[in-house]
Amino acid sequence: MSRLKIFISLYIVLVVLFIVSIILIQYIPVRLVQDNINKSAQQIQKEGIFYKPFGLYFLQIDNMTDCLMMNIILSGEGKSPIYQAMMSEYCLNDTGNQGYLSIAKDTETLAQKGPEAMSDRWNYGRYWHGYQLILKPLLVFFDYSSIRIINYFILSSLSFLCLLFMVHRYDATVSLLFLLSLLLVGFPVVPMTIQFSTCFYIALLSMLGIMLCKKIRYNLTYFFFVIGGITSFMDYLTTPLLTLGLPLVVLQLDKIKEKKTLTINYILVYSLCWFIGYAMLWASKWLTASILTNVSIVDLIGNNVSLRLSNTIFYGGEQMMISDMFEKTIGSYWFLFFVLIFLLLFSALYLYCSHIEQKEFKKYRGLLLIAFLVPVWFLVLRNHSLQHIFFTWRSWLVTLFALLLFVYYTKPYLVWKR
Repeated sequence: MSRLKIFISLYIVLVVLFIVSIILIQYIPVRLVQDNINKSAQQIQKEGIFYKPFGLYFLQIDNMTDCLMMNIILSGEGKSPIYQAMMSEYCLNDTGNQGYLSIAKDTETLAQKGPEAMSDRWNYGRYWHGYQLILKPLLVFFDYSSIRIINYFILSSLSFLCLLFMVHRYDATVSLLFLLSLLLVGFPVVPMTIQFSTCFYIALLSMLGIMLCKKIRYNLTYFFFVIGGITSFMDYLTTPLLTLGLPLVVLQLDKIKEKKTLTINYILVYSLCWFIGYAMLWASKWLTASILTNVSIVDLIGNNVSLRLSNTIFYGGEQMMISDMFEKTIGSYWFLFFVLIFLLLFSALYLYCSHIEQKEFKKYRGLLLIAFLVPVWFLVLRNHSLQHIFFTWRSWLVTLFALLLFVYYTKPYLVWKR
């Protein structure tokens, strides 16, 4: 079978699998999850929808989106499973600019009284909402607090396995650098939020798959296509680059172990396969939603895409230019300070690279390319990346880990010239 036919077959299988699974999960009766969602909404009200551990903004927990995910599950009551699977409606009583602030109370009311007690319905049809395949069955048996404990155990176990196999396959320093990178991006708070966790699950499982399964390493173009598609199915555009960047880093480590080079061309090819899988499967949701429900969401998608690529941002309930947001939040002098720090760090990296033996630089430069995937993503999707910076910043785990590895492997080959 030709390569193109395999890609087409994979695409069809994924689309059918996503559609069927997200429809079937709607058949779990809402009454089975009402009690646990009611308890969960009450817990979120006590914590606050944007709880900040230790008062730190960059460790902020996104209880709001987790509550929205549960609200969507409840809002399917009385709706056709196909319609709710495709449109992902949610119910609120306060639909103003700051309506999301009362989502925990609204979700509690929804759990107790049903959708008829709510004043309005909105749809979130532009995402697949594949997390429901895991979250809804869990809510039959557990509330939010218990799900967090389960999430903490499984995600921590996967991380430990990755660290353990890195020691076995590469060396202890590589494992320590990955652990350091995880800690620096606030990984210990990630399992507290379901929304934060999805991309970490996909990334960690992908890393383990590459390290443990030879068949994956022989079919990497298909592998990255599938991973991109699964990311679009499960994720809310939270930290999708983790599922591309971290597996690429593991591939680079494999090549270093084999004393070979993961060429720039291969990194670009795998990245393209991931992006095509991500974009095609996401766009397929928009098409299938319109076909199966006879409700067009094309206008909504177009407006959202143009917003995410724009230079504007919503802050404090009003729309403003990104530059104005920086001035309001940190002040113009602090903004210039951060720009200066960034330029100094970039200059330091440039000077460091200029003092590495050329032969060795070429061997490890793939790590630099992987590191720069995240800045490019942030630049293109600047609106979304900055609008939700308290969780999108964790994508920089890829950059941090890749740069630490680059320094670790190239340091012995520095040549300081007068």
